[in-house]
Amino acid sequence: MSKSVNKRTFVGFSVGDSIANELKAQQTFIKPLVAKKAKTVAKENFHITAAFLGNTSLADRVALGRLIEVETFHAFTVSMPHIAHWPQAKLICAEGMAVDKLSYIANQLQNMAKELGLMQSQHDYRPHVSLFRHCTLPSEQTSFPFLLKAPITVTATQLTLFESLNLPGGVKYLPIQHWPLTP
Repeated sequence: MSKSVNKRTFVGFSVGDSIANELKAQQTFIKPLVAKKAKTVAKENFHITAAFLGNTSLADRVALGRLIEVETFHAFTVSMPHIAHWPQAKLICAEGMAVDKLSYIANQLQNMAKELGLMQSQHDYRPHVSLFRHCTLPSEQTSFPFLLKAPITVTATQLTLFESLNLPGGVKYLPIQHWPLTP
């Protein structure tokens, strides 16, 4: 963890080592289609964001933790069957549709963020795992989205509060706190 009191944070789900390896293979396959200045997301940073919170104080994080602890969130499995390019966000990601349990978690976290006066997304929730950032495509001929041979399937059993650190070697996401999801 960093030493500063305020931290840039988000709540999400780790994908696990085997899924991270699958996503890394997809990155390698896609890399030639992406402009050279794109930033490759490090394998250890692969995750699904449920709610981006922005800069939070220690008091914000403690209050959020208390709200999460009294809520019942259920484990879920989500499928991400294709790779998408989000031109406005300059992002290439594995993307899927939110299952009901995941939608509920994302909506409740947005409500909690609103209650605490934290940042709230202005976009509809779409589960995804970022593969490349600051990304434009090298040509109009590259076609996105495209279906994967086999969908990436993530089973989430715990919710995690992450800190996003900008380090000289790149961005690193550090887990701050975990909450188990009800089976």
